[in-house]
Formats: sequence, structure tokens, C-alpha cells
Amino acid sequence: MEYAGKKLGLMLSTGPEHRNLETVVGLSEAALDRGAQVYLYLIDDGVAAVDDPRVQTLGERGARLFVCAFGCQKRGLPLSERATNCWDAAANRRPADARRRPPQEQDLHAEGPASATLAVLGRP
Repeated sequence: MEYAGKKLGLMLSTGPEHRNLETVVGLSEAALDRGAQVYLYLIDDGVAAVDDPRVQTLGERGARLFVCAFGCQKRGLPLSERATNCWDAAANRRPADARRRPPQEQDLHAEGPASATLAVLGRP
């Protein structure tokens, strides 16, 4: 069965050492093989998987990769250029023109849990 035009969104909240990453990669590969659009959101401990070769291969195959900037900041990890950086929905209270720029240090301190709805910024 073909899935052209269908979308699959996945969130990974566990680190790259956890078997959940293999599950996410397998589901993503199967969806991409069948023509679906894949959106992978790395949150909480999952932000550490952004540089994992398996995740980057998904991006090379057309999956859209997102990493939680708040999760990176809380874990002392740099913001990644290998995925779109997202932050907490509380950041949406800023003026519209502020949302057009890359995340700044003050953006990483928005109120609310890292697992709140994410505002996708940056690349389409």
C-alpha cells in the first residue's frame, strides 16, 4: 500500500542508547519507503539522538527532523544545525517579527514543560 500524501509524526523522548530509537528508525524507514512524509521530533533525552547516523540518514531520505531547543539547553547540548530547532509554545507570546529569527538564549528560558506543544521555526 502506498502512502503518498500521508504524514507520520513521531516523538522520541528517550536517549539514543534506548531501544526506542530503533523502533522510531524502523517505523520512519517503512513510512518513507511507502512514500509518506515523516516528521521526527526529538524531545527530552531524545535530543541527544540528533547527531546519531541513523537519524541523520532519515533526514537525508527526506524526513523532517526537529529538535527541542529547551531540551538541548537543559542537557548542556548545543543547538543543532542538523535539524530544525524548536522551543516551547510559551515562546509564541513574543511578537511575530521575533519568530522569524533563529532561537536566542532568552528564548530557551520560556515557561512551561519541554513536552508542551512545540512551535516549529526555521526551515520548512
